[in-house]
Amino acid sequence: MLRKKTFDQWLDVWRCWNPRTRHALFALKNMAKLAQSFKQCYTVYHCAPGGSDLRQIALKNMAALAQTFDDWCDVYRCTVEGSQLRQTALANMAALAQTFEEWHVVYNRAPEGSELRQTARANMIELESAAE
Repeated sequence: MLRKKTFDQWLDVWRCWNPRTRHALFALKNMAKLAQSFKQCYTVYHCAPGGSDLRQIALKNMAALAQTFDDWCDVYRCTVEGSQLRQTALANMAALAQTFEEWHVVYNRAPEGSELRQTARANMIELESAAE
């Protein structure tokens, strides 16, 4: 009797093939079906061909599973300029930012002159002052 493969086993199968082959695509589709964590969805996103439906589904699943500042940074990096998901990712990054470094990331990604950018700057100044 055949045992069902795990996500990691399908990833190993995917790695054995040129990503453009049907064998790799078959493995990738099975990975996508089994992906349950943010990290697994992130892996599917990066293994999937650019612009593919599989890649977009993986990105949506990443957003659904994102919980930390770093998760939302990854979602932000994978989104297209001006997309609603990118705005959502940035808003979640701001909601989770706690350190000077995190607020600096938010500041650099917030639109010039925006309220979010001003908030990020104010928080950076406050955290810098508290550290002195």
